[in-house]
Amino acid sequence: MSNGTGYIRSGISQVVCKDTLAAFLNNHLGYRTSSVSYEASDFHIPKYLSAGISEWWILSDYPGQVAFQIHLVKVNDLSFSNCKTIITSFSEKHAGGRFLFVFTKSYRYLVFMTVEWSLERKPSWGKPVWPKVPKAYCHHLLVNRIQPTHNDGVVLSSMRLQHSDIDQLKMYDQIISALKSSRPLEAAPKWFYAYTYKRFGLL
Repeated sequence: MSNGTGYIRSGISQVVCKDTLAAFLNNHLGYRTSSVSYEASDFHIPKYLSAGISEWWILSDYPGQVAFQIHLVKVNDLSFSNCKTIITSFSEKHAGGRFLFVFTKSYRYLVFMTVEWSLERKPSWGKPVWPKVPKAYCHHLLVNRIQPTHNDGVVLSSMRLQHSDIDQLKMYDQIISALKSSRPLEAAPKWFYAYTYKRFGLL
């Protein structure tokens, strides 16, 4: 495989359906793929969320003691808030695994997203020591596949597997590290971060 970000950007620009996304993951990023269709209800996603989900696929599955999977979810509302709610709801119910999600509406935009959990103390009045509770941090990359940016190429290149026998935890850590390096507001459409823009008076 070529190491250039131009190669990655060219590859992502060809993604127009589930099959071409699977081909990109395999040929450009080195993940083994095997598409299997599911319903949102199979993963116990609440009805108010599943009503806005038209397709759900597992594109890559690395089973084991610590599983790793890549999920493709086609949604009616491709916003940061909706994607975060879906992935957080899923991860709360499947805490034993590691997951990368790709959200899309029409394959014009692709959102690569994962969740990193942290134990943090939550205020609990009347208790001398506040208990630690899990808190979700979503790391993501929004790609306009028609016009992928240099940042997109760099982040996706950082997600590429260097060898096929990498274990699932290292794979997941690599993805988190790559997505953390993204510059999320670079050339982002206002509708994706609607809450953020409204909050700061930019919309």
